[in-house]
Amino acid sequence: MSLNTERNFRKYLKYKAKYLQLKSLQLGGDKGEILQKFLDDLNSATDVTLKGPFDLKTELLEKISGALAANKTLTTLTISHLPQGSAYQRLIGKELAKGFPDSLTTLNLIETNFVNSNKPAFHDSAIEPILNKLVKIKSLNISGSSLTDSPVNTIIGDYIEKNKSVITLKLSNCSLGCNNDADINAIAKGLGKNSTIESLDLSKNCIKKGADNIGSAIKKNKTLKNLDLSSNGIDNSGVIELAKGLAENKTLITLNLDANVFDFAGAKALIDAIKKNNTLETLSIKGMNLEESKLLTELNDTNKSKILIFK
Repeated sequence: MSLNTERNFRKYLKYKAKYLQLKSLQLGGDKGEILQKFLDDLNSATDVTLKGPFDLKTELLEKISGALAANKTLTTLTISHLPQGSAYQRLIGKELAKGFPDSLTTLNLIETNFVNSNKPAFHDSAIEPILNKLVKIKSLNISGSSLTDSPVNTIIGDYIEKNKSVITLKLSNCSLGCNNDADINAIAKGLGKNSTIESLDLSKNCIKKGADNIGSAIKKNKTLKNLDLSSNGIDNSGVIELAKGLAENKTLITLNLDANVFDFAGAKALIDAIKKNNTLETLSIKGMNLEESKLLTELNDTNKSKILIFK
């Protein structure tokens, strides 16, 4: 249910909700009793959303962190739309990370700005304590946060490489590759050595020529089943390198390359890869006005032609 400080608290207090959504939390003074009731329910919630913009002071963060830490049933935590400010991001990351219970399997940090401030020195100290606590997480979503600074990319790349629990990772719309290819290099390096991720969303970034690193990674990776590279500005040179990896990959089932910028030459490289690949079931290449009939003629395989999605 939706929990809003001003409008929905009275309604909320009538229920012992197992699903909590916290919006615009600014509690203090005469709201102490209401806060305590919220914290009591937070102890047993299974799905919690902390959605900004809100102002969480250190004392309140510690209380929320303590309630989360005492929770033995929480499986999903979503933190979204926090205000910018590097010191504040660092405080949020440090305090909330203390409260992540072992039962947590899904963490969504959506448009949190944890790693999007004007002081890069604070970036790693904001995100690192969170990742260090996620040793049993199954699904991690950091979509909508800028991940363009080297310390952050290194930390996330190392996390991907060493983590043994994450199955679904979403890094959509994170500005990866928009400044330089180092962003993609760190992610690709980790992916090449990861042994658990089955679904990876890298859509709406700036991978472009960095696709060759992704191609190298999927040659080595032995678990990835679903890869989304849509809307990344990938051109012919990038997709040709990616196709080399696809040709040797033995696990991918779905590859999304919608809304990129390659033409028939790049698509033909994909066709050649499909001929060698025996696991891919869906290759989506919508939004580029490719010559469907000509590509199907190149493929010349009725069964594998079903793999291609043009529109």
